[in-house]
Amino acid sequence: MCKFSTRIVKPWILQDSRRSTSEVLLVHLNVNGIQNKFDDLKLLNKELKGHVIFLSETKIDCSYSNAQFNLEGYHIYRKDRAKGGGGLLSSISSKLVSQRAI
Repeated sequence: MCKFSTRIVKPWILQDSRRSTSEVLLVHLNVNGIQNKFDDLKLLNKELKGHVIFLSETKIDCSYSNAQFNLEGYHIYRKDRAKGGGGLLSSISSKLVSQRAI
């Protein structure tokens, strides 16, 4: 009879993200629509603790408020597309100095 380990092995990205507290962790995800994936993103970031998170293909427009997609402890910057596709969202840790560049 085979016995399976009950130890959960975390993916390498989670293990590597804990290496140094002086490094900045950048995360990029092509989310192909953020509306129904934001809860998953919050869970992922709880593990990763990314400093700068870039999301592409958010597919949202100005009818969605920043508050709907803001991670606690982060500043949010968006560049929405006018017609149904594309879009970028950046979440920058409030521990870092950031501002929107025009």
